[in-house]
Amino acid sequence: MRTRVNPITGTGAGGLLLIFLPALILRSIQLLQFPAFHFDEGFWNLGPKHAVLLGDPTAYGFGHMFLSPLHYLTTRLLYGLLSPSLVLSRGLAALFGAGTIILVFRLGDRFFGPRAALGAALLCAYNALMIVFSRTAVLEAEIAFYLLGTVVFWFHPNPRRVWISGLFLAAALLVKANALAVIPALVLSLWLYREAAPDWRVLRGRLAESPWAALGLGVGLAAAGYGLFYSLNPDLFLRTWQEHSTQRLDMVGESSNGFPIFGFVRYYGKHMPEIVILAGLGFLLGLRKRPGAVLFLALWYFFTFALVSVQHMRSPHYYYPVIAAMILLAAFALTEIFPAGGGRWRRLGWPVIVALFCLAQLWQFQPYYQEGRRENPILAGVSEWVKERTPADEPVVSIGRTMLLVPNPTIPVANYLQAWWEADLHPAQEPAMLPARYIILRCYDRAPPTPGNTWKVRYLNENYRRSVDEQGGFKVIVLERAPQSETQPPFTLEP
Repeated sequence: MRTRVNPITGTGAGGLLLIFLPALILRSIQLLQFPAFHFDEGFWNLGPKHAVLLGDPTAYGFGHMFLSPLHYLTTRLLYGLLSPSLVLSRGLAALFGAGTIILVFRLGDRFFGPRAALGAALLCAYNALMIVFSRTAVLEAEIAFYLLGTVVFWFHPNPRRVWISGLFLAAALLVKANALAVIPALVLSLWLYREAAPDWRVLRGRLAESPWAALGLGVGLAAAGYGLFYSLNPDLFLRTWQEHSTQRLDMVGESSNGFPIFGFVRYYGKHMPEIVILAGLGFLLGLRKRPGAVLFLALWYFFTFALVSVQHMRSPHYYYPVIAAMILLAAFALTEIFPAGGGRWRRLGWPVIVALFCLAQLWQFQPYYQEGRRENPILAGVSEWVKERTPADEPVVSIGRTMLLVPNPTIPVANYLQAWWEADLHPAQEPAMLPARYIILRCYDRAPPTPGNTWKVRYLNENYRRSVDEQGGFKVIVLERAPQSETQPPFTLEP
């Protein structure tokens, strides 16, 4: 592995710009049209919305800001400058996704050379899954950007810049705690990162200080950040983390654990089989030529897999940050199969294959485009239907997909129904919430038949009437409850 980075020449910078600009456009046009609205988009951005609308990011007992403090602060600043909006949040994800392309190029150049870096940047720019999550207001594009920044500066040849890795690491940890998976890979890389003797002696001279200081800085800043948020509301902080980890399976039902430990292999194999195969080949080829680089990428992948595997929820997108590592290995494999110094046809093979892979990935994106164009107008229409019937300050109960589409204060369906279930179990106890007039939810009667869900379906049937039903095969139910009196007080949490 090299310890020097060739500077990007004018031609190289122009080539990267030609990759970056179309990729940014692809990630930022018609943000509400596709892909389909994701349920987590509402949950991760509800706290900033309520901070602006109500002055309380934990309104209605919702504490997701404690799970991702930096995402909350970034989005709160954005909403405060403009206004709460799904377009703004998706636009922010698009910027992180586009920035990832540049970091992949830098890391690829440092690990495998400029030609592999260019290939990796292209494969990253037009990867279907990376496009999808760069257009979705969740945490994946954001944490991938910070993690790649951590790695780029961790392996920086200038010891005076290695500390910047700590800032990126702190940011990654404050966005999502599973960024912890990169730390053992970084530490082990201090022993694996060795090549020719002169380079290794130079590197060994700086390992005693810079990386450890960066690691301490990153973990220390992250601990301070979580400690600060803990002090804001210790009870809700602990309850939110407990519900999101140990109690999560009980909250959402057994079917939530539908992805087996190796389920992500089938998922990524379906979406990018060429990258999966080439990444394995790149690892094998790199063991001889770039052992430090490929072993680090493999360790990053392994520890991410190990951390996600012990969770109740193992959704394939939890492995999203390591897609970049797979693409780097795949790009390296292509440079070995089609070397620059080979014959004419081998030299031509590299751009042709990279172009074909990019086109194949754009075709893989087509179902996400169709799904969004089919489902999103229905959800947007339902949200507009509710907006026209409610004052701006009247809270609406909603699923995650529509929390940012309605401008009203928004109560998550689970929090609302949980409060009424507990009130039903303990009749002497005052309900934690007042009755809502409008609830937006999708096919709640198809939820897993747990005792809690069975009760919730009955409660909805007995207390609400259906006002909007099914359109275009996508069933959204808006349950309207007539107010008990014209003087019913505003919907707020009971003290």
